Amino acid sequence: MRRLFSALFPCILLLLVLLAAFQGRNSSAALSETELENRIWQLSVVLWGENAEGSGCIYGYDEERQALVIITAGHVLKELKGSIEVKLAGGTVLPAASFLTAEECDLGYVYLPYEKLPEKEKAYFEKEADGKFGEFLQIRESSSLQKNDAFHMPDKISTGECSFVTGYVVDPDRYLEEFGCEMIYADGGAVPGMSGSGMFDDSGRLIGILCGATEQYELAGVPAERIKKYRQ
Repeated sequence: MRRLFSALFPCILLLLVLLAAFQGRNSSAALSETELENRIWQLSVVLWGENAEGSGCIYGYDEERQALVIITAGHVLKELKGSIEVKLAGGTVLPAASFLTAEECDLGYVYLPYEKLPEKEKAYFEKEADGKFGEFLQIRESSSLQKNDAFHMPDKISTGECSFVTGYVVDPDRYLEEFGCEMIYADGGAVPGMSGSGMFDDSGRLIGILCGATEQYELAGVPAERIKKYRQ
């Protein structure tokens, strides 16, 4: 028995290390309410077009384009049409350099020239990058979500002030025919203009992008891990 245990010990130790690494990847300390609101607010933007407006979330930095990457709902970009302006948390409004939509799921990408950002905005994003100025937004995969997990979304349009809406996961991986892919199906309220908002957990990690809402308080969001999959 002692020999058997000695032979199995390295395997057991390796299993424990791998389990700890997996749990660490999907767990993070919850932020205080103030810290959470500040983080979400700084990463959230308002998108303006000719006849409509929507929301978006700053995802990271594209070295090739030398631009901030903003993710939103694909249908928001189709509704905005023409040129798009982006309003950052600090109040700066800048024209987008380019934008595109994913072929699958309801995702859209807006590119904002980094060189045109005010120094204060640059300082914040460079601090968030922590030496990895590419995709600095922490992501939580839908496989780690459970029913009734809370998430938070900014409402920047209806009030223009720092306000948030809380929702709860019903099913983290439900196929929704309207979108043609698996989505986060949730319960919560939303107001016009919130489409494209980031959905953040209590630790400030992005779990998805809001793409749809009904009067029955149903919400649908593209899971955060699909952002990389569909990014072009």
